[in-house]
Amino acid sequence: MRYALTGLALIAAAFWGQMALSRAAPQLDEQVKAARVELGRRLFYDADLSVNGTMSCATCHEQHHGFTEGNRTHPGALDDPGRRNVSTLANVGDFPRLTWADPRLTSLEAQVAVPVFGEHPVEMAMKDHESEIARRLGRDPCYVTQFRQAFPGGDGAIDYPKVAGALAAFERALVSRGSDWDKAVSSAQARQG
Repeated sequence: MRYALTGLALIAAAFWGQMALSRAAPQLDEQVKAARVELGRRLFYDADLSVNGTMSCATCHEQHHGFTEGNRTHPGALDDPGRRNVSTLANVGDFPRLTWADPRLTSLEAQVAVPVFGEHPVEMAMKDHESEIARRLGRDPCYVTQFRQAFPGGDGAIDYPKVAGALAAFERALVSRGSDWDKAVSSAQARQG
């Protein structure tokens, strides 16, 4: 009986995992998908997404800390105190909810607006500066090319929804499975039955 329930639990987990993946990632041509991930990677490390050019997504979501940070909170671009710790982005594409503060926030594209435009707390301080993002990025010929490759078939314009889409594509690519820790946990679970 215990093995039957374990098997049922595994099947359910696989099903819900596939549901989360299909909900989270739009179906794209592989070349376009790769172009979006690469554009999102570049945007993730670009401080031009903050009002004064001092803060990127990577300022708080540090790669060497598993895309999180070791501090309790992080001040925003204008030195406003942070109000919450920095969540990891590892496997974030699988999360059914993206914040504890607002359980309605279920898409990575929508979540990007929280640090970029949010006021409580002020993080990147771009509220009322949405067009500035497009202006800054549009000055860089490399960005112009990358946006055209990542969002083909459109007018080629750089705008915030495309920025959010590219960042979300990069975040979905931050998958951490099969690490030594994962293998040790699954091995211990297998031994327990």
